[in-house]
Amino acid sequence: MAKILIVDDEEEVVDSLRMILEAEGHVVDSASSAKEGLRKLQQDDPPALVIVDVMMETLTAGAMMVRQIREATPSPDIPVIILSSVNREFPGLRWNQGDLDDGWLPANRFIEKPYKLTEIQQAVRELLRIGSGGNGPEPVCR
Repeated sequence: MAKILIVDDEEEVVDSLRMILEAEGHVVDSASSAKEGLRKLQQDDPPALVIVDVMMETLTAGAMMVRQIREATPSPDIPVIILSSVNREFPGLRWNQGDLDDGWLPANRFIEKPYKLTEIQQAVRELLRIGSGGNGPEPVCR
């Protein structure tokens, strides 16, 4: 299937995502910080998709990482799923899929924590176009 990079500082989140993605045949790598995740994206064999938490070493580390993926990595069009508990921790913000844009948060999907594992599976399938006969991932916000 596909190589997927999970970037999240919560070990339980990484473990649960790894379990469902590996069960579907994906190869999963992980990083516990945006810095480590960006380093892994510079390797010769980049992932086909990245799942990133927003709040890690700083409140916006994941958002900054997504911008850096788009601007300074060998694979700027890689599909990115943003995971975040920002709405639970800061109820007035109400981030959602509509907040994704070319400049501020150039990801392909926004999924709020807590999430259903089926929600992750569906987003991964859609972005990788697994079994749909598509021609690859949908366009990146640009």
